[in-house]
Amino acid sequence: RIATDGTATFSGNVATTGTGTITSVSSLTAGGTLYVDENIRHTDDTNNYINFTTDTQRYYTDNTLALTLNSSQNATFAGDINLAKTVGLANRTAKLYIDVDTHSSSAEYTTLEAGGDRGIDIRSQSVIRHYVDNANRLALTLDASANATFAGKA
Repeated sequence: RIATDGTATFSGNVATTGTGTITSVSSLTAGGTLYVDENIRHTDDTNNYINFTTDTQRYYTDNTLALTLNSSQNATFAGDINLAKTVGLANRTAKLYIDVDTHSSSAEYTTLEAGGDRGIDIRSQSVIRHYVDNANRLALTLDASANATFAGKA
């Protein structure tokens, strides 16, 4: 039905053939689920979009993949992750892994760096252990009484 003001009201499904555009001068509201085959793109900047494939969403900015979310609930970021606040790990078995970063042509290592005049706190209710190499060789243990045990020469 088309009203005298030009508003069209449909009941049931509306199908189009070929390519077409649905235009709204303000918001477009879906009263239920909105289905898309593949992409949601920004109107004035079409190289920013969300891509949907089976159980995976990919977020693109400037036509460059920025973030991937997969069916295992893994998030893969293409660039740096900058945290402005404290990051909490939700359960007692959670682990934070910091991947290596190449800082020179001959060395790969992980850096924990404090900004400005701040220190780095490593806290534990019981024991802190420092391991070296891929064999998980224990190098240093600090117990709750602040006693240090070195595995090698101190």
